[in-house]
Amino acid sequence: MLKYFKFLSYVLLALFMLAGCSHKINPQSINTNILLKDAISIPDFMASKTYSTYDSQSEKITMYHFKKIDGALQVSEVISYIPFDFYHELYREFTDVPMTLRSLTHGQESTLESALEAEAARNHYTRLFKDKDEFIIGNNFAFEIQTAIRRYKERMQRYEREDDRDRIRQL
Repeated sequence: MLKYFKFLSYVLLALFMLAGCSHKINPQSINTNILLKDAISIPDFMASKTYSTYDSQSEKITMYHFKKIDGALQVSEVISYIPFDFYHELYREFTDVPMTLRSLTHGQESTLESALEAEAARNHYTRLFKDKDEFIIGNNFAFEIQTAIRRYKERMQRYEREDDRDRIRQL
């Protein structure tokens, strides 16, 4: 189990380090339904915009930050995966995730998946990209959920470190 968490933490660290890197994107892959009708060009419209999406197949939340560099549209991504609840700690009553869910959904949703699905429905299941099954969600909603997930993961890492220390003391 510890090896799994170490591997997961290395993967998350790598994603964090790559999140600051931007890459060129084809403006034609942007869903035209999100553009204004009188937009001059897609790169001009998308420059300096941030969109958050939810992918239910991969169970991830992605924040896309668009910018225009040398006339080309570039994007950088911050990805958060919905954690698997190994220790049945994710939805404990007075922890960050359920409290965040209650405040964001006014007590209507009790799991991350259902809250994200409801947020995607609130945004009419609009896709950001034509070729991806990621639906737009609110930026504030995504930020709050990502923050709660990060706090949960930090707490689980603390528990693991304390558990490792206790095992060493017992030896």
